[in-house]
Amino acid sequence: MREAGVMENGFRVLREGGRVLVPVSADVPVRLPGILDTVEKDGDPSAPRPKTYRELVDLPENVKLKLPRSFDVVGDVAILKLESEVEAYAQDIANALTRWNPAIRRVALDSGVSGDLRVRELRLLIGGDLITSHQENGLRFRLDLASVYFSPRLSGERLRLAAQVRPGERVLDMFAGVGPFAVLIAKRRPDCEVVAVDANPAACWFLRENARSNGVSVDLREGRIEDVAPTLGRFDRIIMNLPRSAEDYFPLALSLLRPGAPEDTRHVHLYTVADERSGPESEIGQKMRGLKAAGSAAGVSVHPEAEQLKTFATRVWIWRIDVKVSSLPDSPIG
Repeated sequence: MREAGVMENGFRVLREGGRVLVPVSADVPVRLPGILDTVEKDGDPSAPRPKTYRELVDLPENVKLKLPRSFDVVGDVAILKLESEVEAYAQDIANALTRWNPAIRRVALDSGVSGDLRVRELRLLIGGDLITSHQENGLRFRLDLASVYFSPRLSGERLRLAAQVRPGERVLDMFAGVGPFAVLIAKRRPDCEVVAVDANPAACWFLRENARSNGVSVDLREGRIEDVAPTLGRFDRIIMNLPRSAEDYFPLALSLLRPGAPEDTRHVHLYTVADERSGPESEIGQKMRGLKAAGSAAGVSVHPEAEQLKTFATRVWIWRIDVKVSSLPDSPIG
Protein backbone atom coordinates (compact mmCIF):
# COMPACT_ATOMS: atom_id res chain seq x y z
CA MET A 1 0.00 0.00 0.00
CA ARG A 2 1.54 3.28 -1.07
CA GLU A 3 0.57 6.79 -0.01
CA ALA A 4 1.56 9.70 -2.21
CA GLY A 5 4.35 11.96 -1.06
CA VAL A 6 3.40 14.01 2.00
CA MET A 7 5.20 16.57 4.14
CA GLU A 8 6.46 15.39 7.54
CA ASN A 9 8.65 17.67 9.67
CA GLY A 10 9.63 19.65 6.57
CA PHE A 11 10.55 16.60 4.41
CA ARG A 12 8.58 15.15 1.50
CA VAL A 13 8.38 11.42 2.24
CA LEU A 14 6.77 8.36 0.66
CA ARG A 15 4.92 5.80 2.74
CA GLU A 16 5.07 2.23 1.39
CA GLY A 17 3.75 -0.62 3.47
CA GLY A 18 5.35 -0.32 6.90
CA ARG A 19 8.23 1.80 5.61
CA VAL A 20 8.73 5.52 5.21
CA LEU A 21 11.02 6.45 2.30
CA VAL A 22 12.88 9.75 2.59
CA PRO A 23 14.73 11.13 -0.45
CA VAL A 24 18.49 11.55 0.08
CA SER A 25 21.41 12.55 -2.12
CA ALA A 26 23.42 9.98 -4.07
CA ASP A 27 26.50 10.19 -1.81
CA VAL A 28 24.76 8.80 1.30
CA PRO A 29 26.36 5.46 2.37
CA VAL A 30 24.60 2.24 1.40
CA ARG A 31 23.84 1.63 5.07
CA LEU A 32 23.89 3.84 8.13
CA PRO A 33 24.51 1.24 10.89
CA GLY A 34 21.70 1.03 13.41
CA ILE A 35 19.80 3.91 11.85
CA LEU A 36 18.65 3.57 8.25
CA ASP A 37 18.92 1.39 5.20
CA THR A 38 19.14 3.00 1.78
CA VAL A 39 17.29 1.70 -1.24
CA GLU A 40 17.29 2.69 -4.90
CA LYS A 41 13.83 3.37 -6.22
CA ASP A 42 12.46 5.19 -9.22
CA GLY A 43 10.10 7.98 -8.33
CA ASP A 44 6.56 7.91 -9.66
CA PRO A 45 6.18 10.03 -12.78
CA SER A 46 4.09 13.06 -11.98
CA ALA A 47 3.37 16.52 -13.28
CA PRO A 48 5.59 19.37 -12.05
CA ARG A 49 4.49 20.79 -8.73
CA PRO A 50 2.45 23.98 -9.22
CA LYS A 51 4.34 27.12 -8.34
CA THR A 52 1.32 28.62 -6.63
CA TYR A 53 -1.99 27.45 -5.20
CA ARG A 54 -3.77 29.66 -7.72
CA GLU A 55 -2.96 27.11 -10.43
CA LEU A 56 -5.13 24.56 -8.59
CA VAL A 57 -8.24 26.71 -8.22
CA ASP A 58 -10.86 26.24 -10.92
CA LEU A 59 -12.30 29.75 -10.97
CA PRO A 60 -13.11 32.36 -13.60
CA GLU A 61 -10.04 34.30 -14.67
CA ASN A 62 -11.45 37.61 -13.45
CA VAL A 63 -11.80 36.06 -9.97
CA LYS A 64 -8.32 34.52 -10.05
CA LEU A 65 -6.85 37.97 -10.56
CA LYS A 66 -8.19 38.95 -7.12
CA LEU A 67 -6.81 35.96 -5.23
CA PRO A 68 -4.22 36.87 -2.56
CA ARG A 69 -0.62 36.36 -3.62
CA SER A 70 0.55 36.06 -0.01
CA PHE A 71 -0.95 34.94 3.28
CA ASP A 72 0.15 34.28 6.83
CA VAL A 73 0.98 30.75 7.95
CA VAL A 74 1.11 30.16 11.69
CA GLY A 75 2.19 26.62 12.49
CA ASP A 76 0.05 24.50 10.17
CA VAL A 77 -2.70 27.12 9.83
CA ALA A 78 -2.99 29.33 6.75
CA ILE A 79 -4.81 32.62 7.36
CA LEU A 80 -6.56 34.10 4.35
CA LYS A 81 -7.74 37.65 3.78
CA LEU A 82 -10.08 37.79 0.80
CA GLU A 83 -11.74 40.62 -1.06
CA SER A 84 -15.53 40.62 -0.70
CA GLU A 85 -16.01 39.54 -4.32
CA VAL A 86 -13.87 36.46 -3.72
CA GLU A 87 -15.28 35.27 -0.37
CA ALA A 88 -17.92 33.13 -2.08
CA TYR A 89 -15.05 30.93 -3.33
CA ALA A 90 -13.30 30.68 0.06
CA GLN A 91 -13.78 26.92 0.41
CA ASP A 92 -12.38 26.23 -3.07
CA ILE A 93 -9.35 28.40 -2.26
CA ALA A 94 -8.80 26.60 1.06
CA ASN A 95 -8.94 23.20 -0.64
CA ALA A 96 -6.39 24.34 -3.21
CA LEU A 97 -4.03 25.57 -0.49
CA THR A 98 -3.93 22.21 1.29
CA ARG A 99 -3.44 20.37 -1.99
CA TRP A 100 -0.62 22.70 -2.99
CA ASN A 101 1.19 22.49 0.37
CA PRO A 102 0.44 19.42 2.51
CA ALA A 103 2.17 21.12 5.47
CA ILE A 104 -0.91 23.37 5.62
CA ARG A 105 -3.52 21.31 7.40
CA ARG A 106 -5.96 24.01 8.45
CA VAL A 107 -7.21 27.15 6.72
CA ALA A 108 -9.04 30.09 8.31
CA LEU A 109 -10.68 33.17 6.84
CA ASP A 110 -9.60 36.42 8.51
CA SER A 111 -12.20 39.17 8.98
CA GLY A 112 -9.85 41.51 10.84
CA VAL A 113 -8.77 42.26 14.40
CA SER A 114 -11.44 43.31 16.88
CA GLY A 115 -12.07 43.86 20.59
CA ASP A 116 -9.96 45.23 23.42
CA LEU A 117 -7.79 42.10 23.36
CA ARG A 118 -6.97 42.54 19.62
CA VAL A 119 -7.87 39.02 18.50
CA ARG A 120 -8.45 38.11 14.87
CA GLU A 121 -11.98 37.16 13.82
CA LEU A 122 -11.31 33.82 12.14
CA ARG A 123 -13.68 31.36 10.50
CA LEU A 124 -12.34 27.86 9.96
CA LEU A 125 -12.65 26.58 6.42
CA ILE A 126 -10.63 23.40 6.98
CA GLY A 127 -9.79 21.89 10.38
CA GLY A 128 -11.34 21.41 13.79
CA ASP A 129 -9.67 24.09 15.91
CA LEU A 130 -7.00 26.79 15.80
CA ILE A 131 -4.54 25.52 18.41
CA THR A 132 -1.15 25.14 16.74
CA SER A 133 2.59 25.17 17.33
CA HIS A 134 4.69 27.71 15.45
CA GLN A 135 8.48 27.59 15.06
CA GLU A 136 10.37 30.87 14.80
CA ASN A 137 13.99 31.91 15.36
CA GLY A 138 14.84 28.53 16.82
CA LEU A 139 11.98 28.64 19.35
CA ARG A 140 8.58 26.97 19.39
CA PHE A 141 5.43 28.83 20.38
CA ARG A 142 2.16 27.16 21.29
CA LEU A 143 -0.95 29.28 20.75
CA ASP A 144 -4.66 29.31 19.99
CA LEU A 145 -5.43 31.69 17.14
CA ALA A 146 -9.07 31.78 18.24
CA SER A 147 -8.16 33.52 21.50
CA VAL A 148 -4.79 35.28 20.98
CA TYR A 149 -3.20 37.46 18.32
CA PHE A 150 0.00 36.35 16.61
CA SER A 151 1.67 37.57 13.44
CA PRO A 152 4.55 35.65 11.86
CA ARG A 153 5.45 38.71 9.77
CA LEU A 154 7.65 40.24 12.46
CA SER A 155 9.94 37.24 12.99
CA GLY A 156 12.93 39.01 11.44
CA GLU A 157 12.16 42.18 13.36
CA ARG A 158 12.05 40.26 16.64
CA LEU A 159 15.49 38.83 15.89
CA ARG A 160 16.85 42.27 14.99
CA LEU A 161 15.60 43.79 18.22
CA ALA A 162 16.82 40.93 20.40
CA ALA A 163 20.32 41.41 18.95
CA GLN A 164 20.31 45.03 20.14
CA VAL A 165 19.68 44.20 23.80
CA ARG A 166 22.82 44.78 25.83
CA PRO A 167 24.07 42.70 28.77
CA GLY A 168 22.29 43.41 32.03
CA GLU A 169 19.43 45.44 30.58
CA ARG A 170 16.00 45.43 32.13
CA VAL A 171 13.47 45.00 29.30
CA LEU A 172 9.69 45.54 29.29
CA ASP A 173 7.40 44.02 26.67
CA MET A 174 4.26 46.12 27.19
CA PHE A 175 1.87 44.09 25.01
CA ALA A 176 3.54 40.71 25.02
CA GLY A 177 0.95 38.34 23.55
CA VAL A 178 2.22 34.75 23.67
CA GLY A 179 5.79 36.00 24.09
CA PRO A 180 7.61 36.06 20.73
CA PHE A 181 9.64 39.16 21.72
CA ALA A 182 9.97 38.40 25.43
CA VAL A 183 10.90 34.72 25.13
CA LEU A 184 13.43 35.34 22.36
CA ILE A 185 15.17 38.11 24.33
CA ALA A 186 15.20 35.97 27.47
CA LYS A 187 16.72 33.10 25.47
CA ARG A 188 19.44 35.21 23.85
CA ARG A 189 20.16 37.33 26.95
CA PRO A 190 19.77 35.17 30.07
CA ASP A 191 21.66 37.87 32.00
CA CYS A 192 18.81 40.35 31.37
CA GLU A 193 15.56 40.66 33.28
CA VAL A 194 12.58 40.50 30.92
CA VAL A 195 9.17 41.66 32.16
CA ALA A 196 6.10 40.91 30.01
CA VAL A 197 2.62 42.39 30.38
CA ASP A 198 -0.61 41.42 28.64
CA ALA A 199 -4.30 41.91 29.42
CA ASN A 200 -5.44 38.73 27.64
CA PRO A 201 -5.62 35.78 30.09
CA ALA A 202 -5.31 33.28 27.21
CA ALA A 203 -2.17 34.98 25.90
CA CYS A 204 -0.68 34.95 29.40
CA TRP A 205 -1.39 31.23 29.78
CA PHE A 206 0.37 30.44 26.51
CA LEU A 207 3.26 32.81 27.34
CA ARG A 208 3.91 30.92 30.58
CA GLU A 209 3.90 27.63 28.66
CA ASN A 210 6.16 29.01 25.92
CA ALA A 211 8.67 30.36 28.43
CA ARG A 212 8.72 27.02 30.22
CA SER A 213 9.00 24.89 27.06
CA ASN A 214 11.82 27.07 25.70
CA GLY A 215 13.68 26.99 29.00
CA VAL A 216 13.66 30.70 29.85
CA SER A 217 12.53 32.91 32.71
CA VAL A 218 10.11 35.77 32.01
CA ASP A 219 8.48 37.89 34.73
CA LEU A 220 4.87 37.88 33.53
CA ARG A 221 2.29 40.37 34.80
CA GLU A 222 -1.30 39.80 33.73
CA GLY A 223 -3.42 42.92 33.38
CA ARG A 224 -3.70 46.20 31.52
CA ILE A 225 -0.43 48.09 31.35
CA GLU A 226 -1.92 51.24 32.92
CA ASP A 227 -3.07 49.17 35.92
CA VAL A 228 0.13 47.20 36.54
CA ALA A 229 2.61 49.98 35.66
CA PRO A 230 3.01 51.22 39.28
CA THR A 231 4.34 47.77 40.26
CA LEU A 232 6.89 47.35 37.47
CA GLY A 233 9.86 49.56 38.33
CA ARG A 234 12.06 51.16 35.65
CA PHE A 235 13.56 49.82 32.42
CA ASP A 236 16.38 50.36 29.93
CA ARG A 237 14.35 49.21 26.93
CA ILE A 238 10.60 49.04 26.24
CA ILE A 239 8.79 47.24 23.41
CA MET A 240 5.36 48.53 22.34
CA ASN A 241 3.81 46.19 19.78
CA LEU A 242 0.23 47.45 19.64
CA PRO A 243 0.02 48.84 16.10
CA ARG A 244 -3.39 50.51 16.30
CA SER A 245 -2.73 52.54 19.45
CA ALA A 246 0.82 52.12 20.74
CA GLU A 247 1.60 55.84 20.58
CA ASP A 248 -1.26 56.52 23.03
CA TYR A 249 0.84 54.73 25.67
CA PHE A 250 4.11 56.49 24.83
CA PRO A 251 3.91 58.98 27.75
CA LEU A 252 3.44 56.02 30.10
CA ALA A 253 6.46 54.29 28.55
CA LEU A 254 8.59 57.39 29.15
CA SER A 255 7.62 57.35 32.82
CA LEU A 256 8.84 53.74 33.08
CA LEU A 257 12.33 54.36 31.72
CA ARG A 258 15.23 54.16 34.15
CA PRO A 259 16.59 57.52 35.36
CA GLY A 260 20.13 58.33 34.38
CA ALA A 261 22.70 60.95 33.56
CA PRO A 262 22.02 63.26 30.59
CA GLU A 263 24.30 61.22 28.32
CA ASP A 264 22.57 57.91 29.14
CA THR A 265 20.33 56.53 26.38
CA ARG A 266 17.22 54.42 26.85
CA HIS A 267 15.29 52.79 24.03
CA VAL A 268 11.63 52.45 23.08
CA HIS A 269 10.60 50.30 20.10
CA LEU A 270 7.13 51.21 18.93
CA TYR A 271 5.11 49.51 16.19
CA THR A 272 2.29 51.37 14.48
CA VAL A 273 0.25 51.40 11.28
CA ALA A 274 0.27 54.28 8.81
CA ASP A 275 -0.09 54.82 5.10
CA GLU A 276 2.84 54.18 2.81
CA ARG A 277 3.89 57.81 2.44
CA SER A 278 6.85 59.22 4.36
CA GLY A 279 7.96 62.79 5.01
CA PRO A 280 7.09 65.48 7.57
CA GLU A 281 3.46 65.90 6.44
CA SER A 282 2.71 62.18 6.09
CA GLU A 283 0.79 60.16 8.65
CA ILE A 284 3.99 58.63 10.01
CA GLY A 285 5.58 62.08 10.11
CA GLN A 286 2.71 63.36 12.23
CA LYS A 287 3.06 60.43 14.60
CA MET A 288 6.76 61.11 15.04
CA ARG A 289 6.03 64.75 15.85
CA GLY A 290 3.57 63.52 18.48
CA LEU A 291 6.28 61.39 20.08
CA LYS A 292 8.64 64.35 20.21
CA ALA A 293 5.93 66.49 21.81
CA ALA A 294 5.33 63.80 24.44
CA GLY A 295 9.05 63.78 25.17
CA SER A 296 9.12 67.54 25.59
CA ALA A 297 6.15 67.34 27.97
CA ALA A 298 8.03 64.75 30.02
CA GLY A 299 11.23 66.80 30.04
CA VAL A 300 13.31 64.36 28.02
CA SER A 301 15.02 64.39 24.64
CA VAL A 302 13.34 62.04 22.13
CA HIS A 303 14.93 60.97 18.83
CA PRO A 304 12.58 58.75 16.73
CA GLU A 305 13.56 56.95 13.51
CA ALA A 306 10.85 55.24 11.42
CA GLU A 307 11.05 52.43 8.89
CA GLN A 308 8.45 50.53 6.89
CA LEU A 309 8.28 46.84 7.77
CA LYS A 310 5.35 44.97 6.24
CA THR A 311 2.11 45.68 4.43
CA PHE A 312 -0.92 45.73 6.72
CA ALA A 313 -3.66 46.48 4.20
CA THR A 314 -3.94 48.14 0.82
CA ARG A 315 -1.48 51.08 0.87
CA VAL A 316 -1.18 50.72 4.66
CA TRP A 317 2.03 49.52 6.31
CA ILE A 318 3.29 48.40 9.68
CA TRP A 319 6.03 50.82 10.69
CA ARG A 320 8.74 50.47 13.29
CA ILE A 321 9.71 53.58 15.20
CA ASP A 322 12.95 53.19 17.16
CA VAL A 323 13.11 55.93 19.76
CA LYS A 324 16.28 56.94 21.57
CA VAL A 325 15.51 58.74 24.81
CA SER A 326 18.02 60.70 26.84
CA SER A 327 17.39 62.79 29.93
CA LEU A 328 17.93 66.52 29.93
CA PRO A 329 20.53 67.88 32.37
CA ASP A 330 17.98 69.49 34.65
CA SER A 331 15.16 66.98 34.32
CA PRO A 332 16.00 63.26 34.66
CA ILE A 333 13.45 60.74 33.41
CA GLY A 334 10.72 60.08 35.93
